[in-house]
Amino acid sequence: MFSNIFRISLLATLLTAAGIWFSRPVTAQDYSFDGTWEGRLELVDATEAVDGTPRKLKADDYEKAKAYWSAPLKITIRGQKATVYMGADEIVPGLFQAHVHKTNALVFASHSGGRWVETQSYVLTQKNHDALLVVFSRAVNNRDVAGQPPGEKIKILMAAVGEVYRRSQ
Repeated sequence: MFSNIFRISLLATLLTAAGIWFSRPVTAQDYSFDGTWEGRLELVDATEAVDGTPRKLKADDYEKAKAYWSAPLKITIRGQKATVYMGADEIVPGLFQAHVHKTNALVFASHSGGRWVETQSYVLTQKNHDALLVVFSRAVNNRDVAGQPPGEKIKILMAAVGEVYRRSQ
């Protein structure tokens, strides 16, 4: 599981470097992330731990996740608020926040219900004024609750990468 995290971190670093290396320089006036961005992601890893034992996501679950996370992505940022759509579905409505620092931004949300806790994040870096490189991560933890049957103590990690393009300011 930790080798996957290392691969994802390395991939994020390479994407950032490629964006900087192969794009026109980003200048101070390019720092605005406000607007609507659209594109697609490609699932690069999905791992789960069931009852404490890490493993790759089952093949059929992986294919479902891959199809879902490759749907059109739309991120709208207005100041410190953000909305995220996968296809026609708004993801965790009203909970996404945006933190922008110069050419990078983090769009994130955490929520929970019953025995599960979920966090999603989109790390964005400007490729140029109209394109962003994206690294997505998702963590779901079905907390260990006393009396929980075997096979239901599940933790899931997913990562995807891609690019989004400015559709409006």
